[in-house]
Amino acid sequence: MSVLLFILLEVVFAPLQTIGSLIYALRVRFVNMPRGISGTAYEPYMTRLMLHHTGRRSDEAAEKIALHLPALPPLVLRLLMGTLVLAVKWSLAPGSRIAIDYLSRELVFGRRPFVVMGNYAKYAMKAFYNESWLFGISTAAPAREPARKFIESRGLELQRFEAFAGEAGRGTPLGGLIVAGVPENRSQ
Repeated sequence: MSVLLFILLEVVFAPLQTIGSLIYALRVRFVNMPRGISGTAYEPYMTRLMLHHTGRRSDEAAEKIALHLPALPPLVLRLLMGTLVLAVKWSLAPGSRIAIDYLSRELVFGRRPFVVMGNYAKYAMKAFYNESWLFGISTAAPAREPARKFIESRGLELQRFEAFAGEAGRGTPLGGLIVAGVPENRSQ
């Protein structure tokens, strides 16, 4: 019931969140980018801030940094985070799952069968972003097993796995999608 209530509240708050997202995107494009501030750096930061605001992770540093970031004026924080916090508090939704997308370790490090594509992608990343790829989960057959080991090493359980393409001897997938959750015996 709490998940249904959360979904209904998110539908009600959708117009406010859309306005907040639009303001945020415009500020990233027209304030941050001309100053040379990375827009992609906001993605993991916004996740940390969201987890802090919803009470899932204590992160006072994220809260203090938010006041000084050009793309996050107080109005945007209220429209994006404030509405989410209200939906979480009013619905009492537990939030015990996380979705993760990832690239193949073979692609990231230019190994077979992605030698050419992987090396070209590494070069393009370095040339465009001046950053290097540092992480990938092996998708060599069977692709599910390395993903399961990665998730379980972090105290979670693999609830769903989808390969981007090919699995089980039909080729090496480019990456995958994982849904991980808190194991049933740890969620209480």
